[in-house]
Amino acid sequence: MQISDFFFMITAWSIILFSFSIAVIIFIRHGRRNRTDAIFSLLLLVSALSLFNQLIPLVGLARQYWTLYILPLNYTLSIPPLAFFYCKFKTTPEDGFRKRDFIHFLFPILQAMFYLVVGSSSLYLKTQIWHNGTLSIIYQVENILLSVALTFYSHACFQLLKSRKEHWQKEDSGQLLSALFKALLATLTIHLLFELNDQTKLIDEPILSYSNYLSLLFVLLYLSLKTLFEYLPRNNYSVVPLLSNTKNSSMASSINQKWFQNRTEQLFKQEKIYLNPALDLTYLCEAYGVSKRKLSIHTKATFGKNINELINSYRINHVLKCFHEGQHNQYNILSIAYSAGFPSKSTFYRVFKETTGRTPTGYLKLNKKPK
Repeated sequence: MQISDFFFMITAWSIILFSFSIAVIIFIRHGRRNRTDAIFSLLLLVSALSLFNQLIPLVGLARQYWTLYILPLNYTLSIPPLAFFYCKFKTTPEDGFRKRDFIHFLFPILQAMFYLVVGSSSLYLKTQIWHNGTLSIIYQVENILLSVALTFYSHACFQLLKSRKEHWQKEDSGQLLSALFKALLATLTIHLLFELNDQTKLIDEPILSYSNYLSLLFVLLYLSLKTLFEYLPRNNYSVVPLLSNTKNSSMASSINQKWFQNRTEQLFKQEKIYLNPALDLTYLCEAYGVSKRKLSIHTKATFGKNINELINSYRINHVLKCFHEGQHNQYNILSIAYSAGFPSKSTFYRVFKETTGRTPTGYLKLNKKPK
């Protein structure tokens, strides 16, 4: 192995391991109870594994160690549908995963099964399918399917984000959604350029292969860093209040406005559930013991707000209470915001200005107590 290949491999492995670690952390801390975070962690995971799978032959390790030839780690076809369903569940959280949605993962499952069977087989079988042209045909079919999938799901994500623009831009994960869409478009562009050169042969294949891989690697790094900045506040300031179990079907079916008001007061005023920065619609449905649709309807009917506005109103009141108590003299403003449950700086400043008409600093200057 050449020195350049060695450093290239170390760089690639570092980025892949970084992304892999973030994916595992997100799943452990959020994904086990949150469907949307589970999908995103799986998206990062399969992206990292697929790039690791491409790295082995690229740096020549497969030629030195034949056991590494065709590893069961290629999941490229699962990346576009996972990205789409993350966008879908983030922009329309009231939608569930239906049985017919499994058709989106038909080809990804077939791809995973093929590489699992072949990758776990003997070197003799791997050599046979290489010499008889089977593997070459599989690669061609994969590239065609990936081109179609990237194009189709990129367009689907664009239409989804466009139709729900006002909703997702106000969400805490708005920046991550935007970053994911950009990453999907970048992957599509890189893949199409690579396929175009494969037909025209304008650039030498070794140079293009390295350029293509590096581009995909930096797309993964970009998305991983965006993910880290999105989830980091949740990890540092995670406060999960005690929550009583309300999975009572009879109560959920007979829910009325008075019960809803009492339950909201218990959750938000007594247990202070809003202090949890990972609080979302799924978590609240479990707390109230109702469906997402009923939760949205009763919140709007009872308080005249959607659920995000209700949560943010309690968080802002908590921040204002801390300001009036003078806590900003001991702690910085952002620390107070995170302690109130805000998961990001941008969300806090946006909501604070919408509520008070001023920035936090401007509000403190206006309400500064004379000595």
